[in-house]
Amino acid sequence: MEIAIEELPAPNDEFFNEQWSLFNPLNGIDINIIPVWKNYKGSNITIGVADTGVDYQHPDLINRLDMSLAYNFTHDMKDVFPENEKSSASSARAGHGTHVSGIISAQSNNNQGIAGITSQGSVVPLKVLGSRLTDTSVYNGSIAAFVKAVEYAKANDIRIINCSFGGANPAVTEQEAMYQANDILFVIAAGNSGSNLADYPEYPASYYHDNSLVVAAQNMEGNLAAFSNYGGPTDIAAPGESIISTFPNSLYLYNSGTSMAAPVVSAVSGLVWGNAPYLTALEVKEIVTDVNNVTLVDSLSNKVHSGGMVNAFKAMMSAEPRTESRRFENKKRDIFGENLKSSIDSYLQKADEALKTNQIIVKFAAGVNAEEYINTLEKEELLTGVHFIDYLSSVDAYVLQLSNMEEADKAITALNNSNNILYAEPNYLRESN
Repeated sequence: MEIAIEELPAPNDEFFNEQWSLFNPLNGIDINIIPVWKNYKGSNITIGVADTGVDYQHPDLINRLDMSLAYNFTHDMKDVFPENEKSSASSARAGHGTHVSGIISAQSNNNQGIAGITSQGSVVPLKVLGSRLTDTSVYNGSIAAFVKAVEYAKANDIRIINCSFGGANPAVTEQEAMYQANDILFVIAAGNSGSNLADYPEYPASYYHDNSLVVAAQNMEGNLAAFSNYGGPTDIAAPGESIISTFPNSLYLYNSGTSMAAPVVSAVSGLVWGNAPYLTALEVKEIVTDVNNVTLVDSLSNKVHSGGMVNAFKAMMSAEPRTESRRFENKKRDIFGENLKSSIDSYLQKADEALKTNQIIVKFAAGVNAEEYINTLEKEELLTGVHFIDYLSSVDAYVLQLSNMEEADKAITALNNSNNILYAEPNYLRESN
């Protein structure tokens, strides 16, 4: 008996044959997306890319971004690709956010560039990483900017936030904002230190939130990439080595990192959710990471909870979440312990100076008038040169700016010695992964 095997058409994008993560004829190690494209009839799901910003004029992205919702939380402005941003690895023109966005949603079948994983839904650039602008002092460190982005996402029905960034220092504010946003799925890069996160945690990956999905990177052979973190909260692996994607100025570039793996899972999660909009964030995570829905890889069995890599087709074919392997209940895991202020101080002493700013985040005790209390401390010369620059409503905390990092550290110590303060912590920077 002859068996007919249907050949599924590939998109006509110029560099599609170089996108091994989508179609890998060498050994079949890819995310099994082509049959999904053929049969997908789901609705649109909006994915926020919390990153450095995006080149919204790129020809493969210009029709795939929702610029009506795009926002720059680093500089408090609409422009997510500012021309006058000082050059750094976190600036928009360094290209990290543009590369991540292309993996999710670059225009497919347009005879140029690459194919994004999802042509349904759209990407909303949420700029939370960056450098100072040359002509203004407005600037928020990454923690406060990210918390503002989470608040904004909740208000605008952005269901998934891709987080291809991290750092060694945890933050109470960041942890609390993510925990409270339990209707959002956070897809987080595991980090690029080649370490076990159970021993060397990075954040926000290591908050162990059930509405967070932590992604390791794998190479073309399917094995864990040498640079990729693993273990601890790491849920699943996805292609993250030698990934071609969009880059500023209409270019395309290869890049490697867990930053490239996370958007693969964000896109697949968006397809699953769009196919079944009634699911919760936790249920989407259960479907994507269920052991029955991944491509099992022996070398990943003790590296990621699911034991394998993301499989778009299997996840799409799973009509309902199964909880045979893990059950997610959005339980809060407090990594700071009972003595919150002592923990903050301990992390502060070990913090990388390059990831600190002259800003701090302060939560006042109930009934305390924040501005009056700070004015009193300034009159007593316990603090000097304090400016209120933002309010984080989801966690009821204020962002304060001091004259320099030394003054910021002193302020944290002074404030945490007061019963009128629930906590004061640095407004840490985060770095792209």
